[in-house]
Amino acid sequence: MPLKQSTYDELPYTSSVMPYAHPNRLATIAQLFGLPTTSLEKCRILELGCADASHLFATAYSLPNAECWGVDSNAEKIEQAQPIAEGLGLKNVVLKNCDILDVDDSFGMFDYIIAHGIYSWSSQAVQEKIIHICKHHLTENGVAYVSYSTKPGALLSDAVRDLLHYQVVGIPDGEIQKQQLSAVLSLLAQSGTEQDNAYGKFLAAEVEKFDELPDPAQFVQALTHEHTPVYFHEFMNSAAQEGLQYLGDAHFHTLFNYDLPESSVEMLKAFDNDLITKEQYTDFLRNRHFRHTLLCHDNAQVSRQISPSRLDSLAVASSLQANADDPSRFSQALGSIKTESVFVQMALRYIAERWARPVPIEEVVAAVAEACNQAVSQVEGEIKSALLEFYSRNLIELHKQSPEITAQVSAKPRASLLARWQAERTNQITNLRHEVIFIEDALYLRLLPHVNGENDHDTLVKQLSSWLEDGGIAIQAADGTNINQLSEVDTHKVLHTVLENALSLFAQAALLEA
Repeated sequence: MPLKQSTYDELPYTSSVMPYAHPNRLATIAQLFGLPTTSLEKCRILELGCADASHLFATAYSLPNAECWGVDSNAEKIEQAQPIAEGLGLKNVVLKNCDILDVDDSFGMFDYIIAHGIYSWSSQAVQEKIIHICKHHLTENGVAYVSYSTKPGALLSDAVRDLLHYQVVGIPDGEIQKQQLSAVLSLLAQSGTEQDNAYGKFLAAEVEKFDELPDPAQFVQALTHEHTPVYFHEFMNSAAQEGLQYLGDAHFHTLFNYDLPESSVEMLKAFDNDLITKEQYTDFLRNRHFRHTLLCHDNAQVSRQISPSRLDSLAVASSLQANADDPSRFSQALGSIKTESVFVQMALRYIAERWARPVPIEEVVAAVAEACNQAVSQVEGEIKSALLEFYSRNLIELHKQSPEITAQVSAKPRASLLARWQAERTNQITNLRHEVIFIEDALYLRLLPHVNGENDHDTLVKQLSSWLEDGGIAIQAADGTNINQLSEVDTHKVLHTVLENALSLFAQAALLEA
């Protein structure tokens, strides 16, 4: 009996915020390659396959003067998204329930076009239409983002996906599908750990990668039959036929080869004059399974020689911290760097002290120059060269536009309206850095909607106190004592401490607006 193929409309698919697909990232990389993009302040953005518009809403909130269009063929998703846009006051959002094949000239031109993930899960006709839209609806210096599954890595991943598909697609009940999906993943994980060979390691890695996906994405991968990974050179051939060229990758550091063995880097130098071939070989060497490709018009003037001056007008954010036992080494979760330059060391400290707010590079340079009693011209080149290298190693962030983030807790702190709205419905919160964070503490989650810029600290403490009196929350003092057993004065102190800890977390998580 043939297995029933689930259609897109039947899948519980949602979108999620993607910092790498935000126009801010696209414009930043375009600037590094010398492409003068339209101002983010008043740009037009089109997202193809926007699903429930989560990514589009976060983008629209961060760019209130931009015009943000979302297209999806699922009428239910668009219908559910419309009142959310209205509730958030997003008057710059336009949602269209239509097939990608029906996008026509009436849509107009866009400065940024985003098609995340859908390319590999679409028919050839839709794939061709996506590329067509990227060409014929893109402004002169616009940037299109298309992500897709790539060979050779996706070929191996498809072996696991095919097993999941075989296991659950014939089951009509959604809850039973979930149970079967969980069971087969557990089986694969156990098999992977028990097999002391290359295939066992592969299985364990694939299951771990699959487990990191949200439930809706797991369903999409398990239930959707059509999946067409392509080689990078095949995708670029399709783009070139439409009159588009390769600008770069939304993950800028992947354009460099710091992660490859020195022998591989030397081999790749033979293709320095053939970027597409070089990138294809890196996919083979890395067994890459997914790409985030940026495209622009084939007549756009792209300069591959990136000079430090291209950082002019950009902002920088970094969580790199100086090592206590070696002030020349700076570390964070993704890696570390060592610099003997006093100017660069001072710059990194200045930037880290202001995390998570992106700091204009001109401000950083000026601060270091003043502290060292030097002219800006004496320190600027050294700092910008270092920052460019660190960005190519994925150790810092560069921003064309700085989100209005504050690391300081004010007298009347204000979390973003988007975060406050989400906190009343879920613990998955979009911060001002266009990231999803999880607030596990139920009290913090309940408090967040009240951090609205109108309530001062005393008012927020009174709110905590009222919840405590109503039995809606349970709080313990630092020594484990139940707060109900404390005096009124001590209770007040504990509640103030709870509030300060919560507000500090909100600031560190980039939830507070300047």
